[in-house]
Amino acid sequence: MAASKTSRSRAISLILASLFIPLALAGSNAISLQWSNRSYGPDGPWQAISIDIGTPTQAIDLLPGGTWTADILSTSICSNSSSCSSSKAGLFDRHASTSYTEINDTGVISNTTFANRAGALPILSGDAHIGLDTLTISNGIDSNTIENFELLVIEIAVQTLSNGTAYAPQVGTLALGAPDINQTFSSNLTGQFLSSGLYSQARIPSNSFGLHIGSASMGIPGSLVLGGYDQSRVLTPVTTQQGYNGTFSMSLADISIGTIDGYSPLNFNATKSGLLFNNATSAASNGLLEVNVDPSVPYLYLPTSTCDILASFLPIIYNENLNLYLWNTASPLYKPIISSPTYLAFTFSNSDSDNQNTQTSIKIPFSLLSLSLKSPLSNTSDSIPYFPCQPSSLPSGSWALGRAFLQAAFLGTIWTDSSNISSSQSTAFFLAQAPGPDVPDEKLVNLQPDSTSLNTATTTWKDTWSSYWTPLNTPLNLSSPQSPTPSSSSSFSSTGLPTAQMIGISVGSATAFLLLLTVIFWICKRKANIARENKKKEKEEAISREMEKKERERQGIDLGWIKLEDDP
Repeated sequence: MAASKTSRSRAISLILASLFIPLALAGSNAISLQWSNRSYGPDGPWQAISIDIGTPTQAIDLLPGGTWTADILSTSICSNSSSCSSSKAGLFDRHASTSYTEINDTGVISNTTFANRAGALPILSGDAHIGLDTLTISNGIDSNTIENFELLVIEIAVQTLSNGTAYAPQVGTLALGAPDINQTFSSNLTGQFLSSGLYSQARIPSNSFGLHIGSASMGIPGSLVLGGYDQSRVLTPVTTQQGYNGTFSMSLADISIGTIDGYSPLNFNATKSGLLFNNATSAASNGLLEVNVDPSVPYLYLPTSTCDILASFLPIIYNENLNLYLWNTASPLYKPIISSPTYLAFTFSNSDSDNQNTQTSIKIPFSLLSLSLKSPLSNTSDSIPYFPCQPSSLPSGSWALGRAFLQAAFLGTIWTDSSNISSSQSTAFFLAQAPGPDVPDEKLVNLQPDSTSLNTATTTWKDTWSSYWTPLNTPLNLSSPQSPTPSSSSSFSSTGLPTAQMIGISVGSATAFLLLLTVIFWICKRKANIARENKKKEKEEAISREMEKKERERQGIDLGWIKLEDDP
């Protein structure tokens, strides 16, 4: 951050927090934020929070995620385009807000990468302004405001694919807080964060949040609660971990595939574990892979070998231009996999003292792992199903589990209290299994600054999914996860974007395969006919030679010598 955190500002923060904490504990309650009725891509659909920025207010939808600074798309993003997908979520005009204050000198970012600030897109570069403005949030009935809320106003931005294709972001992010109570800049301006801004006003009982992103495609509404959490989103198991400097780092021990009811659509019926590592995985430390749980980014950012291991069991095809895996929807396995009770499980090592040497597994049904690519990631009018494993790390060099993971997981944290305002110290956070489409009724629970555990819902994970699954009563009896297909790069244009739906690709490849078999059969048959004709010809020539020999013997000629008659 381009900020100066002075000891004086920390002392002031400590005093203010200590003054307001008794008030917060006495009468405030957790606040549930309102979600938009729209969803966003181009690699979702992702659900967003509805907020208002500025004076007068400007309505904007933002993806929940990130720390420190919220990332807001400016109206200038669409200044050179008559049809701009970024405008769907709402754009911010800083010049039209009377309450906007720009951070002088250090507040301007020009022609550079600011991915660490703008977490909605992992590879983002352009121009932006750091400023402060009034944020208004609502639970659908009551509203709350935070003055001097810290913003990164993105004026120009592009995300670049591995093949060089660039496109503008479609939606910004709402930062969920920070390890510090606030942030003082060199211009003596103090920026406020989401949860700490409300906590300092005694609006919520703690500087905390609880998040379950949910799924637009499966009808699982999102949940973001400040100062507490929704107990209906917290199922067993629950683990308590320690984060540092605004990150939620965990030790990933394994990945497995299992089926909770009926037969597996894959060629194994028991749980298949050991899918995280193989001999090609060099990122492991002591048999563990350190990953950040990060709702600001979309994919599962894992080692190439891990994604390849999963691809060896699933009907997915890697596309190097997108650096993603596309589902082969023509495979007889695709529909059974995404409709049956089959899941991908992430098993974590519990590093905290209470859970030492134990593990926690979070299950993600494959129905949540068939996401959609739309324009500009696809140049077709229809969406293309993809599997969100990206074989790469984030620009920071870390492996991460993004929104795709948090569709099925709950994440919560208590940022700070009056005695802990240093970003260098650890922050307790919670990770739990989240429910499926049959979500129980909302039940808000307050988190106190000294809370160390969460209350869980009484329902089971299976119960929240059972009415949406179709268990297999008999095995599929398939030996291969996918039909023969050509290299995925041959199915895409020179721009690197998909030129047809995967079903078209699969049908075309199947047709080509049948044509190849036909050609091979015709060649083999032709060779057999030629051999037969040659054998027949040789036989006829042998008969002809034998007849010619006899005729020559009759005439006194045999193989080149002449029989002379006796002299009379």
